[in-house]
Amino acid sequence: MRHLTGDYWQLSSEVMNYPDLTKFTNLSIETSISKNRTYLKSN
Repeated sequence: MRHLTGDYWQLSSEVMNYPDLTKFTNLSIETSISKNRTYLKSN
């Protein structure tokens, strides 16, 4: 997680790279509003 300093609200929440979704086939997206989560699944 990123430290909450300066203009943190304008930056991504993670400091590591996001996954390259082009490497996966048949992606599906599942969301949980109550848990505030998004899941990416490769079938």
